[in-house]
Amino acid sequence: MIQRIQSLYLFIVFIASLCLFFVPIASYNISEGFSFQFSVLGIKQISGEANDLSFNSTYLLIVTTIILALLAIFTILKYKNRPLQIKLCNFNMLLCVLLIVFIFYFSDTFTEQLNTESKYQVGTFLPLLSLICLILANRAIKKD
Repeated sequence: MIQRIQSLYLFIVFIASLCLFFVPIASYNISEGFSFQFSVLGIKQISGEANDLSFNSTYLLIVTTIILALLAIFTILKYKNRPLQIKLCNFNMLLCVLLIVFIFYFSDTFTEQLNTESKYQVGTFLPLLSLICLILANRAIKKD
């Protein structure tokens, strides 16, 4: 049934994945008055003069986040097939760990390119919340 507790956990994963598109992951302040913000969609300059800096694309983050969100919803809809739901949940946990690795990789890359320190924002912690919810959902599915 869709009213089970694992459905709530998986829905939280879906919402947290969608929120990643709207909240910053890290911010960078440079001493010359430049300020940059890193999100899943890329890095953008939020203050200072226009600057032509080249950055890596964040397509890996975008694709991983979309797959994470869609797989969470698909897992909810497979409530009649518990073994498949467990496998999908395990795969989603792997994707979530990959997303965390990609976030810290891109954040470190941007830190080196901007030659400054990064300040992590709320977007850094949303994949961790998703991972915790996926672990709880997996336990609840096995318990059923």
